[in-house]
Amino acid sequence: MKLLIQRVKKASVRIEEEVTGTIDKGLVIFISISKDDLEDYNEKIDYLIRKVLTVKFFEEPEKKFSKNIKEIDGKVLVASQFTLDGRVKKGTKPDFSQAALPVDAEKIYNKFVKALRSEIEVETGKFGAYMQVELVNDGPVTFYINK
Repeated sequence: MKLLIQRVKKASVRIEEEVTGTIDKGLVIFISISKDDLEDYNEKIDYLIRKVLTVKFFEEPEKKFSKNIKEIDGKVLVASQFTLDGRVKKGTKPDFSQAALPVDAEKIYNKFVKALRSEIEVETGKFGAYMQVELVNDGPVTFYINK
């Protein structure tokens, strides 16, 4: 399971003309589920959520990376992004053969979102939809976490 996390001042996700999620200060999390994640996914979800909630992504004046998402009363916007499992080692076309099948990935994505929502306010896009994500990256600060 892969998370690409961006610290943002604001963000939103739109599907066609409808905004399905919007946040102010917080984190945008792009999540990808690979075939390797189909086993032990509950353990992986627990680990990744613990990281999202406890890593000090935010700062206060004169102290960089000193507060976590809960300490700043931030929100999270989660969007599925299977392209994080894309490989471009050979040729010119990305290879997505390591990505989990949508039916399997959606189940794990929903469990991740539900578990995260039990801890913090979460907005989302729609799994598998073509989305436009708008964000103002704060820093820029971007982290990649996998389990």
